[in-house]
Amino acid sequence: MRDIDAGLTTVQADPGTNRTALSALTTVSTSEYGALYVDGYGSFVFQDRAVTVGSIGATPTVFADNGTGIVYYDASWILNDVLIFNKATITRTGGSAQVASNQASIDKYFLHSYFLDNLLMQTDAVALDYAQAYVASRAETTIRCDAIVLDLYTPNYDTGVVAALDLDFFDPITIITTQPGGSLLEKTLQIFGVRMNITPNSWKTTFTTLEPVIDGFIIGNVDYGVLGQNVLSY
Repeated sequence: MRDIDAGLTTVQADPGTNRTALSALTTVSTSEYGALYVDGYGSFVFQDRAVTVGSIGATPTVFADNGTGIVYYDASWILNDVLIFNKATITRTGGSAQVASNQASIDKYFLHSYFLDNLLMQTDAVALDYAQAYVASRAETTIRCDAIVLDLYTPNYDTGVVAALDLDFFDPITIITTQPGGSLLEKTLQIFGVRMNITPNSWKTTFTTLEPVIDGFIIGNVDYGVLGQNVLSY
C-alpha cells in the first residue's frame, strides 16, 4: 500500500537515528521538496517535485459564483502575513547552516524566519539552493483563498459532485468570487487538503488550497518546482 516516486534530489545515507517511521519519511520528503501523504485508499504516497510542479500547469477546474464555473458553498479569502518567510536557514546532516534572506521584505513585514535542519541532501550547495528558493517565493504576499467548500446536497449539482469526488492533492483549481461593485477575486491554486463532512442529511466537501509554495524557480542547478510538504491526509 504505497506509491513512491524515485525523487530528483540525491540524498545521503540515512543516519539511522531513533525516531518514528513517519519522521524519517517526512525528512526525505522535505529534502526533496516533495510531498508525503496518505491517499483515499489508505496508501502512503511520496511524490517528487516534478509531479507537484507539473500539475499547476494543467487545465484547472473552475469554481465561480458568477455562472462561469461550478457553483460553490463558501470560499475563505484572506490577506495576512502568515505565509511570509524572508529568512531561511537550512542545514543538512553533517553540513553547516545555509542562510538566505530578503532585506526588502524584512523592512516591509519585519523578520519572518524559517528553519529546517538534519535534512539529507548531499551538499551544502543544494541546501543553499533550497534556502534561496524558499525565500524567493515567500518574501511577498497577496490576497489568497485558503479553502473552498462544496455542498453536495445542492440541487442539480452533478458537476460539483463529480469535482468533489475526482479532485485530489495538487490538482489545480480556479476560484472566482464577485465583490461588491462587480470586481472579481480570482486565483488559480492547488489542492493541499481534502475533507468530507457527511451526516444523514448533509454532505460538504472542503478543499484546502494553497498557491504553489515554489512555482518554477531554478536556482543554481536545481529546478525547484512546488514545495508540497505538510500536506493534509484524508
